Amino acid sequence: KMLSASRLAVVGEAPPERAHHAGAMVERDVLVINGGENDDVAMADTWAGKVSEDAVTWTRVGRGSETFHPRQGHAAAAHDGKCILFGGVDMMKTFDGHDDSDMLAAALLSDLTVSELHILDLRGSEEWVTPKTSGRRPTARGNQGLVVHHNVLYVYGGFDGIQHLNDMYALDLRALTWQLLLPHAADRQPYPVSQHVLLPWDDKLVSLGGMSSANHESDSPVNTIDFFSCKDQAWDPARQDLDSQYRRSTPAACVLTGKSPAMLVVGGWTAEHSHSEIASEAFWYSLEDKRLLPCTTSKGTEKDALSRVGLSLSAFGQGQEDECYMFGGWDGFFNRYNDLYRVKRE
Repeated sequence: KMLSASRLAVVGEAPPERAHHAGAMVERDVLVINGGENDDVAMADTWAGKVSEDAVTWTRVGRGSETFHPRQGHAAAAHDGKCILFGGVDMMKTFDGHDDSDMLAAALLSDLTVSELHILDLRGSEEWVTPKTSGRRPTARGNQGLVVHHNVLYVYGGFDGIQHLNDMYALDLRALTWQLLLPHAADRQPYPVSQHVLLPWDDKLVSLGGMSSANHESDSPVNTIDFFSCKDQAWDPARQDLDSQYRRSTPAACVLTGKSPAMLVVGGWTAEHSHSEIASEAFWYSLEDKRLLPCTTSKGTEKDALSRVGLSLSAFGQGQEDECYMFGGWDGFFNRYNDLYRVKRE
């Protein structure tokens, strides 16, 4: 399957460069990005980008949201013209001299707002609000999966500063009531994981890749795909393992359904080599027959743009247009980016 990625020209001011931000297509032609980091300094700004055929016009929104704190490693989803955010961490709230896990634990424990839900209504005030919810809400975490499916927000996995998680929470977006989805006795639970992707398709949620310590002496990217039935509220008993060269942590992915339902996976860290490197090749995963498909790029596509970590890949709805938008990311060295690409399946 071939894809093309064309960079959109910027009209007016552009957002600062960043990676590990959150992004969501809240309208067919409007992308919202929030937060992230540049040189490990967490950010709190929010931008709405209105896209046209060959350009994007960015507008700063949410300026009056005093309760919204800088964060990275959070997640966003779109619902009814709104952008919904959950989780994340500000790594710079801790002192120097700690290892990464101690820093993340301290940052999570020092900022309870990472366990709160934030909603931005672009059809209303264009300000972040923290709605009052009931029920058992998720604990503070970063690098979790988050999706909306049929008026329900799902939060799965993440890292709480001590361990990777494999719990699943559901929020009824009409009643604003949280529920911890406890596994049935016979259910197979997936690996505890963070830095994975979680996407809706049909009546299922699809979890791919991520970082886990399961079956490893230390944290390592995983190469599994798991399916969760929203109807049965249970994980599929069969786990699919991909070839080791498709291990990814912190990739970007989206589902495109226009021609045939397939998941596009771009960037992320890979364990193909003795030392993790940023993946240089994107790949497709067919959701109908559950197999990998090669990904080729059309002439003129900047392949380096597909080899980043901490970028976002966002499609409107469930990708019926066979296109999505790719923003930002880090090249693994010194550069963060603020470019926006329209990615299309040819």
